[in-house]
Amino acid sequence: MEPLDFLAAVLPSPGHGYYCAAELSSPKKQHVFTEDLAEIPTHARSWLEGQQDVYFALATFADRGKRTADNAEYIKSLFIDMDGYDSREAAQSALDAFLADTGLDAYGNPWIVASGGGLHCYWPFDKPLTVAQWKPIAEAFKRLCKQRSLAIDNTVTADAARVLRIPGTKNFKKKYGEPRPVEVLAQGAAVLDADEFFAKLSSLLGTAVPTPAPLIDLPGKRPVNATKTGVQMLANSVVRFGTIMKRTSAGDGCAQLAHYVENAEDDGMEPLWRGLLSQAKYCADGDKAAIMLTELHPYDEDRMHAKLRDIKGPYPCIKFDSENPGVCQNCKHFGKITNPLALGREVMADTSEKELEITPADPDDPDAPTIKVVRPTPPRGYAYGVNGGVYVEKMVEDADGNKRKQQVMILPYDMFVVDILNRENEHTVHMIAHRPGKPADVLFPQKASVDKNLFEYVRACVEEASVNKKTVKIPGQYGWQEDGTFVYSGKIYMQDGTTRTVPMPDLQNITRITRSAGNLEKWRRFPQMLIKRELYDLLAISCISFGAPLMRFTQMPCLTFHAGSTQSGTGKSLALSLLNSVWGHPVRYRTGKSTSPVTMQQRIGNLNSLPFTSDEITHKSRHDMEWFPGMVFDLSEGQGKEKSEVHHNRERINLVSWATLALFTSNTHMQDYMAGVRAHTSQGELLRMLEWTPEEKLNWTPEEEQTIRILQE
Repeated sequence: MEPLDFLAAVLPSPGHGYYCAAELSSPKKQHVFTEDLAEIPTHARSWLEGQQDVYFALATFADRGKRTADNAEYIKSLFIDMDGYDSREAAQSALDAFLADTGLDAYGNPWIVASGGGLHCYWPFDKPLTVAQWKPIAEAFKRLCKQRSLAIDNTVTADAARVLRIPGTKNFKKKYGEPRPVEVLAQGAAVLDADEFFAKLSSLLGTAVPTPAPLIDLPGKRPVNATKTGVQMLANSVVRFGTIMKRTSAGDGCAQLAHYVENAEDDGMEPLWRGLLSQAKYCADGDKAAIMLTELHPYDEDRMHAKLRDIKGPYPCIKFDSENPGVCQNCKHFGKITNPLALGREVMADTSEKELEITPADPDDPDAPTIKVVRPTPPRGYAYGVNGGVYVEKMVEDADGNKRKQQVMILPYDMFVVDILNRENEHTVHMIAHRPGKPADVLFPQKASVDKNLFEYVRACVEEASVNKKTVKIPGQYGWQEDGTFVYSGKIYMQDGTTRTVPMPDLQNITRITRSAGNLEKWRRFPQMLIKRELYDLLAISCISFGAPLMRFTQMPCLTFHAGSTQSGTGKSLALSLLNSVWGHPVRYRTGKSTSPVTMQQRIGNLNSLPFTSDEITHKSRHDMEWFPGMVFDLSEGQGKEKSEVHHNRERINLVSWATLALFTSNTHMQDYMAGVRAHTSQGELLRMLEWTPEEKLNWTPEEEQTIRILQE
């Protein structure tokens, strides 16, 4: 059989990206990218004449010159590398037994290639799959091989950038002496349906496996934000591999590390060794840890240093699970932490007295002088972070009853007593909240903190009320609720037509700007004026107000609109005011130009089913316009950012969600910017946004200006 026939069977058909061939035994490690599959054997023959080991990539790629997983586009086959058997016959026997035992032989025989050292086996699909569709199937197949003890190279099967040897070439590895031929041993009969085969794998595994991605994936880059508390905890922390090791030895650590320690001398441990080195590299005691891990096998120390140089970042848990499946599922931390470094993080505490220089935050006196205060030693059981923050030492217990001491953050900034003030025998506590850039004085009566009778009285009142009063559920969002009620202007609108007013402390700002005012007859004059002037585009934009509550019934979280014009007076702000006036104050309803993206997300989550508007985002984009594509992407997902609990390795319950429409205005054409030359493509964001670009300056008669002013009522 010709190599081209084999390649055509296991690779995506032409038109799905660039094919790649490579030789990896010379110092140059040459790669060739081509859209013509017939060119691959030609390059292979050329390299073969130079006695080079020749390979082909199993995927096609979006761009030339990048054989990386993130550049891989389509794959048409499942594949395994059987290189752990004494002979070709032993490998073939193990493969036959595996297929018969699992019932996968019913799908037909795979293509089998003798690689010179073992067997490469391929199961083609009936059509090319995107890498996102293929990945979970490959992961499931790898796990099945592991579960049924089929000896394969775990790093191969689910690697989208993997290369394997081309039939018709030779294996020139020195350990074989004479070069060995790479040849097709069996022509495959299997042609898999992806959905059917994935369902079969899932039933064989007997455990939950990730589902394939949908056929259409909107591209885009998710921006990453961090909370101040999280940033401060990282600033005050250090990661020690020794701590991870101690917890692992006690049964409270990383399952992959425990597996490596127990089996380090076995063959095939290199991928796991490299993954653990990726953790050690980012630990304070990483040099010592790397040597310890290396000596357990043992591996060569020069090889260890080479691996450490190549490591770009710490392996996440999901990477460990992919490289060595079947271990992470038994780990108590799996799914709760991102990578094992979280198990070794310790707070660097400071309990010393310290003199601090503080510049009071006084808006009336920007040149206020710096003052010096003494931060006292903290009370027993408490500590400061070396870079700020207040911590308390607590005994924490995990779900399995294991207890350990842990420094728990109370505040992300220093807060301490400066003085006890005495005014006519009334004592007042003076504390300073030492927040970066905006320190604040905190004053309160001393008796408020020590009056035991008052404390007991309040506690008794609460206990009494908890027995005799039914709790009142306070809405956390405006708009549609799960029980079919609707919240607006501080009231809950029930399904039977009645309303109920309850305190909504978290929604005070929105309640303040959504109080009803004026009358409908006067308000109607404004849209009627627009109709008379045939300003239908301006009127259509304002209709976002009425469309927003209906988004709940479309199953779409959000669509973003942008009104952009390079000149003023074209009606952008006017449309915004009309839109706002449907639900609240025409001006104060919107967010201002200085509002941060995180606060915007919080506001849209609070509005939920009501439209979100923001005016003059040009001001925010003068120095960095990249926040806006990220905001468009986030809004289309329908929920706020996931956050971890401060004191536990678990996520907070995310209550920030929405189903609505959003309108931003600016003096910029954001579509032009997002479609331009930038570090990251905004194709995905462009699919999530519509832009209105009014350019005609509007002039109003005195009578029309009077109608416009009606909105303020």
